[in-house]
Amino acid sequence: MAAAVDEEPFDFVKRSRPNDHEHNSRCRHPQVADDRSREACATSQLLHSLSAALQRFTGNGLSERLRQAKATMAQALVPPEFATGAMTGLKQAFSRILHVPVSFIDFAMGKRSSNTNDQMNERLEAGLDTARRPRSDKYNRLVPYNYIHGLGGSPDFCMLVEPDKNQRTAWKGRAWELAGSTWF
Repeated sequence: MAAAVDEEPFDFVKRSRPNDHEHNSRCRHPQVADDRSREACATSQLLHSLSAALQRFTGNGLSERLRQAKATMAQALVPPEFATGAMTGLKQAFSRILHVPVSFIDFAMGKRSSNTNDQMNERLEAGLDTARRPRSDKYNRLVPYNYIHGLGGSPDFCMLVEPDKNQRTAWKGRAWELAGSTWF
């Protein structure tokens, strides 16, 4: 009798439990086979819940804590094989099922990459998932200043040369600071 239970544990559990689940509209999802089982209903509920929860993390202007939650949630959603590129062709499918843009799937793949769970936990504790990239136009403005004024051992300098403060296009119209004073 024990062998029959091991072969068909699902039927045994299903018969021993009363039917206390009432189906609602979220028990059906277009990607889940509608066999009216509890597992199909739970899968549908999970997919609906995920797509609703992920909407909180789309868009710009998230706080640092929400960015961290977004990164952690994204890492949990993407399988490691998909993130490393061993499995391809599922970006659009992930996007449609979860109702998020493909850019979110790309973000998730980047955050997951080939990291193990321990590595992702270390990054989480260090706050590296929310560290922002440096600006693309970031430049140490003391380099030309030191070159022009002969600081730092440069042999070619002239103390009379000053940067042209009227040429703002090189700095995209922004005020910039050089040697502790703001130049406009």
